[in-house]
Amino acid sequence: MEVIMVITQSLPAQVRLQYQQINSRVEDYSVIGALSLKTLPSIINFGLISGSVVLAPFICFFFRNKILTRINSQLDKHSKQRRTLIRVFVKGLTIQAFLPLVFYLPVFILYFICILTHSEILFQQYFMTVVPALPALVDPFVTLYFVTPYRRRLKIWMRIEKESKVMPVITSQIN
Repeated sequence: MEVIMVITQSLPAQVRLQYQQINSRVEDYSVIGALSLKTLPSIINFGLISGSVVLAPFICFFFRNKILTRINSQLDKHSKQRRTLIRVFVKGLTIQAFLPLVFYLPVFILYFICILTHSEILFQQYFMTVVPALPALVDPFVTLYFVTPYRRRLKIWMRIEKESKVMPVITSQIN
């Protein structure tokens, strides 16, 4: 009932007639939709989905600049080592913000090509459902590399670096 209502209420009569003609010769399955940028709802849908993929990293980059401006204004108060740690940490955050763009952009370019050419690219159809998980898969590795204590501990576990034994020294000053 809901599908019939969506098809009869949301699609223009010309598009419904086109689907009836396409489905008149089909036995195994029926065509219930197609990608097209000819109707306003399709354009809005495409703009929202693609826009969020492309614009989100640039919005994050804007906030990164605000964070860096604030940090740099107080950077003189920190030691040289602390400044290096802060810069590396912000670089890691920037990479994390751009991960979705890196993974989504190729698939969404293929999506746009499919819409314009009315062709099917199976890689795009199947990979589009996997892509949202890829930034979450790569993100912990970025964190492990750019957060210095995590990177040191990982190097120790992998036996790339030896654990340093630091002895606490207690000093007292007698007046």
